[in-house]
Amino acid sequence: MFQSCTKKQEEKKQPAGIVASIGTNFITTDDLTRVLREVPAATQYEYLTEEGKRMLVDMIIDWKLMAQEAVKTGLDKSEEIKAKLVKNSERGFINEQILSNEYLQYRIKLLKPVTDAEAEQYYLGHRNEFVVPERVNVKRIVFDAKDKALTAFRKGMTFEEFKKQHPDIRIKIDTLWVQHTEAGSEMERTAFSLKKGELSDVLAVQKGYYILRVEEKLLSRTQSFDEIKKALNARLQQERKKELVEKIRTDLRRGINININDIILKNYQCKECG
Repeated sequence: MFQSCTKKQEEKKQPAGIVASIGTNFITTDDLTRVLREVPAATQYEYLTEEGKRMLVDMIIDWKLMAQEAVKTGLDKSEEIKAKLVKNSERGFINEQILSNEYLQYRIKLLKPVTDAEAEQYYLGHRNEFVVPERVNVKRIVFDAKDKALTAFRKGMTFEEFKKQHPDIRIKIDTLWVQHTEAGSEMERTAFSLKKGELSDVLAVQKGYYILRVEEKLLSRTQSFDEIKKALNARLQQERKKELVEKIRTDLRRGINININDIILKNYQCKECG
């Protein structure tokens, strides 16, 4: 009898529309709506798909767990952080957001920076990632009609000279790098078939015609470590941060009973969105 009463009392304490439980804490449909009200209307739809709603719940779970760690660490006592917190209970989730972010930044600051030796070790083991493919630098002149392109081709002028002497013709000149792709476009095949300084025949595009002139041809090569050291260090440090964040998420969820009510989540509609 006593156990039955206790169970009923506990059920009465539980809020309505529970989407997820994290230990003894809950996330309700009202919580989802409060969060979504803060999201720009143009992007709310991303969180209202089946996958988006699941992502939203996971995000709120992370906020709650990391905010708790922030409090345990004493970050909430910082005057700088306290100044960021809101006092409106309806928007209390924002405090969880703030505290979880502060906790992540606190943990990231403790990360050791990637050393040049570590970066070089990675480079030596992954040299294939730093291969610059064979490329051709071409100048392209685009005409709106084939007869105009043929005129330019016959005269043998430079693109710039032709444009200067024919201000009445709509011409576009640009420079671009071309490299091998699986699709193998006509421009790609033409660019690689020409020698430096050579002109192509007139080629057609969807809205006009163009001629190519090869400016430079570069063979494939592997970049040196000195060339990519700075960018590689930054990339490896970013990967280290991502690994840390994922480890924190996994560690905080370990040992905690987390349940998501898929039926309530699937049927959830945000009436105040949009």
